[in-house]
Amino acid sequence: MTNEERAFLLGHSVGKLRGRPVYGDGPELKLRALYAELVGFPTDTWQPRPNAEVRNLIEAELEALGYRVG
Repeated sequence: MTNEERAFLLGHSVGKLRGRPVYGDGPELKLRALYAELVGFPTDTWQPRPNAEVRNLIEAELEALGYRVG
């Protein structure tokens, strides 16, 4: 997970982190949920999937959005 992704998930200003304005939309809701699962802790009623599985889902979603992954 990049520093920008961490900052976004924690509610920090990505523009401030980059030192310039941010253009375009942030991660889609599905991607945000997957990123949150990567850093989530298990509870009594929920267990995160293995990181490799979540990363594969993230890559598939990014490819579906037209990004080159690999």
